[in-house]
Amino acid sequence: MTGSERPRGMLTEADRRYLRGEEEFENDNTENAKRHRIRERIRNAILDFSVAHGGLDRRDAEMVYESDNRDEMRDAMIDALAFLYLGSDEFGGMIEEAIARAVEEYTEFEMPAVRVLVSVDSQEVPFEDVIEMIKNDDELPPVEAASTVQFKPPLDPLHREILEDSDHPTADILLDIDQDYRTVYGDEE
Repeated sequence: MTGSERPRGMLTEADRRYLRGEEEFENDNTENAKRHRIRERIRNAILDFSVAHGGLDRRDAEMVYESDNRDEMRDAMIDALAFLYLGSDEFGGMIEEAIARAVEEYTEFEMPAVRVLVSVDSQEVPFEDVIEMIKNDDELPPVEAASTVQFKPPLDPLHREILEDSDHPTADILLDIDQDYRTVYGDEE
């Protein structure tokens, strides 16, 4: 089932259309309210994983992943991990600990003596280097960029102009972060 054929999850069909760029709003206030509701639903969905993890028995949990389209489910799981990785900096880079603990919990019944060590290497990229990569249209994966760039909004006018003139996917991410900052804090530089 594709995104438009699926029932509502944490996102409504209107949310999906908006996030795919298929829906626009007439004014910034309506769009900002939409973005706020989406963020709140995502935050609550993440918190609901604790309830589902503790409340669903293993058989039911495994059935969640049954799909006619295994590639779509695999890609969605990778996207979910990438999305969670973006937030791991806020919590002391705990993604390695979370993955190790998840694998240990999963394997405790099959292989009780398993000990898992997970290491995620990431290197912070100076913001000026990212701007140069964007100007040169060099490869910089969006998830890596959003999670490792040394960037503190708001953008100065020159950087904003460079990003607005670029089709690079990282440029869109940085502009979104800057816009969210400006929505909350105003346009002070």
